[in-house]
Amino acid sequence: MATGTIGKITTLGDPPVVGIGQVITPEMFANLIANVNAFGFGSAAIADDFYGPTVNGALWSTSGTVTVNPTAGANGAVTINQNGVGTSSVATNGGLNNVGTVDFYFSWRVKGVAIGTGAIVKLGIFGSSTPAEDLYFKADPASSANWLAMNNTTVLGTSSVLTSDYTSWHLYELIRTSGAVTFKVDGATVYSGTFATNIAGGPNLSMSGIGATGQSAYFYVDRVRGYINVT
Repeated sequence: MATGTIGKITTLGDPPVVGIGQVITPEMFANLIANVNAFGFGSAAIADDFYGPTVNGALWSTSGTVTVNPTAGANGAVTINQNGVGTSSVATNGGLNNVGTVDFYFSWRVKGVAIGTGAIVKLGIFGSSTPAEDLYFKADPASSANWLAMNNTTVLGTSSVLTSDYTSWHLYELIRTSGAVTFKVDGATVYSGTFATNIAGGPNLSMSGIGATGQSAYFYVDRVRGYINVT
């Protein structure tokens, strides 16, 4: 779904089609309604289940190898596959970036295909001109067997649930409520603490893979959700 200001939603047309022409499933729509309504009137939202055949250019700016695999995920998944030193493949949504101090919710379902030693995968809001604003999950097998919750270069928490497991589907959630930020993996809290920072330096909702010599950052992402309380 393209970003924008919306109110409480109760229905769509028949068939239910969002502005970019993507038919959405009842499950996807119910999830969108529940989460947006929880934030209240005036929330901005994005939802993408990556129905093929290509990445939606209305939602994502991409570089490197970013495609859609129609047989991965529930109904398809974005595929990010980068192999090479110092190079990256990125999918970025710039609509939900300068979130200020408001509450927000972001989530991703992710499955690693091949995340080699030296390669790095990142999911979150990052790329700010003020790096202290960056909040993201990171898979970095060279430094940890687990996914990490990050603020800039600081490790906030480690998901022991995912020890040595980069290749199964898992749900990652990044949430801020009343000045506190929480990272969750499969519903389990990895980190929760105060983060009332005014996010204004332009970090974008992003997914990236950085390769290494002979090592790939190769993974699938499905069911991306983002909600910002703009009231």
